[in-house]
Amino acid sequence: MSYQKAMEMGDYASAIAQLDQLLQTDLAQAKLWNTKAVAHLSLGQPDAAIIAIDQALRLNPDMAMAHRLLGKAQQQAGNRKAAISAYKQATRLYLQQQDKANAQTCLQQIDSLLPKQLISPRNFLVEATAKVQKGNYHQALQDMDWMLQLEPNNPRILAQRGLLHARCHNHTAALKDFAKAMALEPHNPQLQLQRGEMHLMLGNMDNALADFSALLQLNVLDPLPIYRLRGETYAKINQHQQACQDFSQILISDLENAASYQSRGHSREAMGQLADALRDYKKAAMLFLNQGNSVTHQELQYDIQSLETQLQEQKEEENRIVRVPIKDWRCGTPTVEVIFNGCNRFDMTLDTGASMTCLTQTMGNLLNVIPTRHQRFQVADGRIVTDPVGRVQSIALDQAKVENVSVSISPTSKNGLLGQDFLCRFNVRILKDEIELSRLS
Repeated sequence: MSYQKAMEMGDYASAIAQLDQLLQTDLAQAKLWNTKAVAHLSLGQPDAAIIAIDQALRLNPDMAMAHRLLGKAQQQAGNRKAAISAYKQATRLYLQQQDKANAQTCLQQIDSLLPKQLISPRNFLVEATAKVQKGNYHQALQDMDWMLQLEPNNPRILAQRGLLHARCHNHTAALKDFAKAMALEPHNPQLQLQRGEMHLMLGNMDNALADFSALLQLNVLDPLPIYRLRGETYAKINQHQQACQDFSQILISDLENAASYQSRGHSREAMGQLADALRDYKKAAMLFLNQGNSVTHQELQYDIQSLETQLQEQKEEENRIVRVPIKDWRCGTPTVEVIFNGCNRFDMTLDTGASMTCLTQTMGNLLNVIPTRHQRFQVADGRIVTDPVGRVQSIALDQAKVENVSVSISPTSKNGLLGQDFLCRFNVRILKDEIELSRLS
C-alpha cells in the first residue's frame, strides 16, 4: 500500500513508515517531508511534525504550505509566538503567489492567536504601528503591504502606510497613499490629522499648518495633540512666538505635560528668553523624573546647566557694561555728563582724538586743580598751544571710573573735552542715544 493510500485511509503510522523508506533513498524531496509532517500532526505528534517540516523548509524555504503547516504544528505544541511567525511567513508567500484565499486563512489563524485586547482590522495594524515606534520600518511596511493586498481600499491602513513612507522620506509614495485615503473618506478628520503629520515629516510646513489650523477650527478632535503638532511645525520654521502660544494652550489643560514644557523651553531659548526657558526646562525635568523618564530628565540637565551658565555670563556682562546717555550733539560729537572726584559734574564733549582730558579754566578752578607742569598740545585747527597740567582724584562716566588722572587746563576753551587718557581704559561704542563702555580685560 502506498503512502498516499495510507493517508487517505487515515493509517498515518503506515504512511510514515512508507515515507521513511522513500526518504532513505532520496532525502531531497521537500514534499515527502511535508507529507510526513501532516501524518505526525494527525497522530497528535507536533514535535515530530516540526522536525519534518524543518527538513522540508531547508530544501525549499519558499514552500508556503510548509510554513502554514509549521504554524499549525507550533500552535499544537503551545508555541504561540512561533506559530504566529510561521503563519506570517506563509501569508507573505501566499500573497507573492497571488493566493489571497490561503493568505486570508493564515491571517485568520494569526487573529485567533493574538491577545484579545489587540483590536485592529487584522491585528497587523497594531503590530505594524508598534514596529514603527521601535524603528523596524521595513517590517512594518511589509505588514501594511500585505494588508493592502487584501484590503486595497482601507483608508486607515493607507494613511498608516503613508505616514511610514513619510518617515522614510519616500515623498511620492506618502503623497500617493494619502491622496487615495482622502479620496475614499474626504471628510474624515482623523485622516486630515494624519495628513498634517505626513506634511510635517516631509517638510511641507505650509500644508501641515493648514491641516492643523483647519482641524482646530472644526473642533471635532481632541485639540491637545493638534496644538502639539502645530507647535512643532511653527518651531521648525522659526516662528517661535506662535509655537510658544500653542504649547501654552496645552499646558492650560494639562499642567503635567512635561514634553510641552520642554518644547516651549526650546522656543523660548531660541527667542533669547533665557530665564523663561530655564523655568520651563526645570519644570519639565521634574515632571519627567516623577514619571519615571530618567533618560529625558538627564538630557534636560545639560540644557539647564547651559542656560544657567549663559544667564550668569549675561549678568556679569550687564554688570560690566556701563551705558551713559548722550545729552547733546555738538558738530557731530556727543556731549555727556562727566563726574570728577566723585561729586563734581560737568557736561563735556567726548573727543576720541584728544590725547588728554582738557578742562576749561572754570572747571579747573572749581576742582582746585593745581598745575604741576606745562605741556604742548596740537589743537583742532592745527595750532600748537602750551597749557598747564595737573591731576584729579578721579574721572567717571556713571560707574566707569578711572582714578588719579592727569588733566590739562585750557584758559581759552569754552567746552571741556573728555580724552583718551580716560577712554583708552574702555571699549567704547557711540550709539544714537547713549555711550556704551566696557572695561578692557
